[in-house]
Amino acid sequence: MPEARFYNTQTAQTTVLNGRQTPLAYDFTAGLELSLGSKFLKKLGLSGLLNPAGAADNAGLFMTEAYNPQRIPVIMVHGLASDPHIWQNVMNEILGDPVLRERYQLWYFLYPTGLPVAGTSNRLRLAIQAAAETFDPEHDDAALRKMIIIGHSMGGLLSRMQVIDSGNDIWGSYFAVPPEKLDVDPEKRKMLRDAMFFKRSPYIKRTVFVATPHRGSEVADLKIVQWAVKFIRLPLDLANLTSEFAQLDMSFFNPELRKFKAFGTRSVDNLSPQHPLLHGMNNRPLTVPHHSIIGNRGKSGPLETSSDGIVPYSSARVETALSEKIVPAPHSCVQHPLVAEEVVRILHQHLQSK
Repeated sequence: MPEARFYNTQTAQTTVLNGRQTPLAYDFTAGLELSLGSKFLKKLGLSGLLNPAGAADNAGLFMTEAYNPQRIPVIMVHGLASDPHIWQNVMNEILGDPVLRERYQLWYFLYPTGLPVAGTSNRLRLAIQAAAETFDPEHDDAALRKMIIIGHSMGGLLSRMQVIDSGNDIWGSYFAVPPEKLDVDPEKRKMLRDAMFFKRSPYIKRTVFVATPHRGSEVADLKIVQWAVKFIRLPLDLANLTSEFAQLDMSFFNPELRKFKAFGTRSVDNLSPQHPLLHGMNNRPLTVPHHSIIGNRGKSGPLETSSDGIVPYSSARVETALSEKIVPAPHSCVQHPLVAEEVVRILHQHLQSK
C-alpha cells in the first residue's frame, strides 16, 4: 500500500527509506520569493508613504513560518517608501546557515511609512507585545525574550525606539507642557501619551542598525523633498489633531517645531537633522547590545566625511556600538552580500550571549 509522508524541511533534512538515512531536498529561497517578492508588497512601499491611511489595514508583524517556541525571533524593519522584500537576501543567508536555521525564526514588520516615527514605533511595540502574549501566555518561552531587531534607514529609528526608555525626552521633543495641560480631544491626548511615554520592550535583547539616520539626513530638508512631502495625505485622525494643535497657544510646543509644516508630524520631517524628535531619541541611552552597518559610496576623503548618498557616516554611526561594518554600497545597501554576511556573524554572536 503506498504511503505518503510530509516533512517540514526547515526542521527535518533527512528521512529513512528502506532502512537507510536519506537526505531530503529543500529550497528555502522559493518560499521567500513567493511571500516577499509579490507585486502587492512592493506597491505598498510608495502607497504607504503617500497614502498611509489606505495602507494601514495591511500593516502588522508577520512571520515567514509557523511559530516555533524553541527559536529566537529576528524582526526585520524596512525603511521609508520601502517594504519587507528588501530583506530577502539577508533571510536567504540566514536560512542557508544550518545553525542559524535551527535557532532563529524570521519575522518582519510591514507599515505605512508616511506616518510619524513615534506613532509607528508604538504600533511596532504593541505588535511585539501582542505576539508574545498570543504565543506565550504562560511566559515560559525563553526564546521570545532573546529577540533581535534589525532596522534599515527609518526602520532603524523604529528599532531604536524599542530599546530605549522615553523618559520625558520624546514628549519634550514636541511639547513644552505636560500632557494634562494639552487641551485636545481626550482620546487624541491618550494616543499621544501612548506614543511618547514608554518603556523599552522586554523581549528585544539586541539590535542592528543598517544605514540608520540617528542624527537625520539633510536630504529630508531639500526643497524638492519638501515639495513632495505635501503629497503625503495624513490619516483623518492625525489631520484633525494637527488642526486642533493650530488652535492652541504656540508656547505649548517645542519652538523647534516652527520650522516644520503640520507641526513636523510627517515621517519625512522626522528625518530632518533639525527635527527635535531625533535630539530627544539621542538623549536616551540604548539599553541592549547594538551594532551598526553603514554604507559608503567610496568617494574620496576620510571616513568621517563619507556618506551612503542619503545618510552621512556622522549620522549613521553610534559611538556605543559593539561593532561597525562599513559596506561599499549606497543607502539601499541591504541586499549587498556584505550586509547579509555581517548579520549572520552577529546572529552567531548572539547565540553565545546569556
